[in-house]
Amino acid sequence: MKQYILNGHEAVPAEDLSEWARWLETSDRVVRVFNLNKRVSVSTVFLGIDHSFSVNGPPLLFETLVFGGPLDGEMSRCATWDEAVRQHCAAVAAVMESDRWWLVLRHDFRVLTDDIDILSVYRRLRRAASRWWRGGWL
Repeated sequence: MKQYILNGHEAVPAEDLSEWARWLETSDRVVRVFNLNKRVSVSTVFLGIDHSFSVNGPPLLFETLVFGGPLDGEMSRCATWDEAVRQHCAAVAAVMESDRWWLVLRHDFRVLTDDIDILSVYRRLRRAASRWWRGGWL
């Protein structure tokens, strides 16, 4: 397996294993993280190792993974930082559009208080996610 490091947002092959290990110790490999609540999140990170396991095609160096909720364990990989950002946004949209994510959110709010208006919270979250999706928060 080939090791890579990030030079800005561009993945470049590491010269050797020791360079890669030194870079890995001090680097911030997180591309994006989205926390819907304390139980559902989406994380996109730079892996540093080619996970394509193929000689054909580009190296798969970035991974997006959903933790919790109805899409728990959904994962996708890609080759570039820009693809990773788009992949992360698509995963967040999928989580937000999931038919059941709001049930988890509603349960969390009901634990806090019984008189909260879940529909208005849902609408505010949808508007915020829509702004984020269009690049307002990137």
